[in-house]
Amino acid sequence: MLAAALGQEFEAGASADGLPVDRVTADVMVDGDRLPMGVARHIVATFRVPNGQHLYGEPVPKGLVATAIELDDSDGILSYELLAPPTWPLTLAESGDTLQTYEGDVVLRLPVAQNARQMRKDDDGRYVTISGQLRWQACDDVECFLPESMPFSFRVDAGFPVLGDMGPGVGRVPAMNGAQHCQKLIDRRASNGSSADDE
Repeated sequence: MLAAALGQEFEAGASADGLPVDRVTADVMVDGDRLPMGVARHIVATFRVPNGQHLYGEPVPKGLVATAIELDDSDGILSYELLAPPTWPLTLAESGDTLQTYEGDVVLRLPVAQNARQMRKDDDGRYVTISGQLRWQACDDVECFLPESMPFSFRVDAGFPVLGDMGPGVGRVPAMNGAQHCQKLIDRRASNGSSADDE
């Protein structure tokens, strides 16, 4: 970055000594082709880490970037706790700080669900859009490279919304008839001579 700012020639992807560096590559997918209300699916990110390099897990000190799956702000897509493999401690000789690292290829899973607030409909059916980015920073035994990110966006079939007692509709799960069941419970208690006040 400094070389570019000063108008100097530089080789992208080169280390401090000017030699080319293998880079981490990543891909991301949604585990499942449908995301109905009330069902969780995983966003799965795979990071392929070259030999001799590592990535960081949380927590990290200021100036370093932890490997993460981040969603764009949305009140319709809900995310849960990130599922990550075990990390290995790395103690820095100079500061004595211990960092949590991933070695080898890393697979992160982020469970997500949707609450129908962002559900859309077109000629192909109902869908939701899940978007965000992967973030990571690779280091080796000598230096850390610049943080990297990769945006993603998925259109996922959302199926039909399930709304209790609103009628089955075409292709929907039949209504749960909660009010009818509650009335049956009240009637049964009344016929047995008991009431809520007696309990």
